[in-house]
Amino acid sequence: MADDLRIFSIDEARSIAIIAAGLAEPRPKSGEVGLNDFERVTRRLNIVQVDSVNVLVRAQYMPFFSRLGMYPLEMLHRYAYEERNLFEYSVHEASLIPMDHLPMIRHRMTEWRPWRRWSELMGEHPGLLESIVDEVTSRGPTAVADIQNKGERYGYWGSSTAKLVLETLTFQGELAVSDRVNTARRYDLFDRAVPAETASKSPFSKAEAHHQMMKHAIDSLGIGTVADCADYYRINRNDATKAVTHLVEIGEIEEVKVDGIRREMFAVAGIKVPDVSSDVCAIVSPFDPVAWVRDRLECLFNFDYRI
Repeated sequence: MADDLRIFSIDEARSIAIIAAGLAEPRPKSGEVGLNDFERVTRRLNIVQVDSVNVLVRAQYMPFFSRLGMYPLEMLHRYAYEERNLFEYSVHEASLIPMDHLPMIRHRMTEWRPWRRWSELMGEHPGLLESIVDEVTSRGPTAVADIQNKGERYGYWGSSTAKLVLETLTFQGELAVSDRVNTARRYDLFDRAVPAETASKSPFSKAEAHHQMMKHAIDSLGIGTVADCADYYRINRNDATKAVTHLVEIGEIEEVKVDGIRREMFAVAGIKVPDVSSDVCAIVSPFDPVAWVRDRLECLFNFDYRI
C-alpha cells in the first residue's frame, strides 16, 4: 500500500459512510414530505431494493422512511411508476433505479440468457410466448393473473409458465415493469413503459457501464472496498477491480486507509470528513443499502448482523 494514502480514523470512516447514505440529514416536517424528497433519497442511494418481505412494510418503502420519516405509502408508487421517475429491473436483486440510469444497464438485457428450463417449457407449450406478447400488446399493462393461458406450474414457488415468459421478456428488454398493483407486477411493451427520451438513448458499453456503476456505488457507500462496490450492482470481482482501477487513474476516486482496517479502501477523490454532529436516529431494514454487505457492517461499525 502506498505511503502517501490519506488515513482516516474509524470514526471518520463511519461518518463518511453515514453521510453518504443520507442517514444524518434532517427529516422533513411531518406532513411535508414531497416528491422532491423521494428524488433526493433516490439520488443518494442510486438503488432501492424491491422485496415482498413485509414486517413493518414491504422492503422498498423502508429506505425512504429511514431518511424522510413518515410519509403516505402511495407517494412512492406515484413517484416511481405514475411519473415514471424510476425503472424496475434486476440490478441488486429486484430494484428501482433512476430512469435516466437505464442506458447504464441495457447491456445486461442484451447479455441475459434464459434459464435451462426455458427451452423445454417453450417446447411443451408451443405458441404460448406469442400469445402472451399479443395479450400484452392489446391490453397494455398486464399482470400474470390477467393472462388467459398460464401454462403449468413449476419450481419451488409454484410459478406459472406465463410468469416465466413475462419475466424472461422483461430481463431481455422486450417488456418492462409498468407498475405494481399491491405486490403484483404489471408488464407492458418496453417502448410503452419507458419514456421515449430515455428509450432512445444509446446504451453504455459494458466497460462504460461498470465505470459508472462503481462511481455510483462509491458515491452511495462513501467509503468501501472493491468487494463492497461490486456487490452494490452485483458485478463480478474482476470487472469491478478493473472499473475501480480506471476510476483511480482518472482521479474520480482514491485509495485511502482506515486505522485498524487492513483492507484496500476507496472513497470519492478529495472527500472531506463530514460533520455528523446530529441527533438524527434512523431505523434501517436488512434491505437498506447500508446493510447489504454484512462484512462491511462488521468491519466499519463492529456490528455482527445475521438473520
